[in-house]
Amino acid sequence: MLIKPMNRRQILHRLDELHETVCEVCSVWKDRNRGTGRSPSQCFTCPTYEEIRTLGEALLQNPRRSEKIRFLLDKGADMDSTDIQLLVGQDVKKSVIRKAMNISREEFSERMLGTWDKP
Repeated sequence: MLIKPMNRRQILHRLDELHETVCEVCSVWKDRNRGTGRSPSQCFTCPTYEEIRTLGEALLQNPRRSEKIRFLLDKGADMDSTDIQLLVGQDVKKSVIRKAMNISREEFSERMLGTWDKP
């Protein structure tokens, strides 16, 4: 199954959406969770399961993501607002970014907004 390119946050949102709108209303899912003895293998034939599996693989198959994050964090104080926005978009905690930059919260907020002028 081909899925459009999505970032981590979008993938997680889509997984939650599928679970809430499809799995939780599915009779197989409900019966399995009531302990009726139905095998979870019945879910494997569901088209939604295929999309969920593909999305899960997409979360794991981005080896460049960690390299890119490490490269940007290693820039330290030389990061600009674009670098910060990219890291935030990759779900890197703001506190981690700020510590890598070794700056105060106020300075970090200014850089996030792009209002900071480099000396």
